[in-house]
Amino acid sequence: MLTSKDKAIQATRHFLSLIENQYHASVKLWMTDAEEEYKSMAFDQILKDKGIHILQSAPYTLQQNGHVECLMHILLDKAECMCFGACLSESWWNFTFDYACYIYNRISQVWLNWCTPYELLKGTAPWVDYLYVLGCGAYIYVPPNI
Repeated sequence: MLTSKDKAIQATRHFLSLIENQYHASVKLWMTDAEEEYKSMAFDQILKDKGIHILQSAPYTLQQNGHVECLMHILLDKAECMCFGACLSESWWNFTFDYACYIYNRISQVWLNWCTPYELLKGTAPWVDYLYVLGCGAYIYVPPNI
C-alpha cells in the first residue's frame, strides 16, 4: 500500500522490475487516470526509458477505466466486509484489502473462462487449503525461554 502519492514513482519502478525479473515479460502499455501522482516528468521518464506507451483517460471520467474501477469497488467491499465480520477497526483495511486481492486472484472468473488469475499467470491451479476465515480463533506457540 502506498502511504502517500509521492511514493508512486518508486512503487512503479519496483513493479516494473518485478514483472521483468519474475515473469520475464515487459509492460507495453500504461493506462493512467490523469491523477497528480502520474503527471510528473519523472514518472513519464521512467516509462519512456522502458519503451512503455502511456495512455491517459480524460480527467474525472471513471467510465473510461470501467473494469479497474469496478474491480476496486469489489475489492474495497470485500475488505470492508472482512473488517466488519472479524470485528476489526477500519485501521486494518489495508491488511484486509491485501487479503481480498489474494483471495480474488485465486477465485475462478467467468471473464477468464473459469480460470483464476493465478492460474493464468503461473500455469498451475492455486492451492487454497490453508486459507481460513479472517478473524477466526488461532493458537500461537510461544516457546519457553532457554
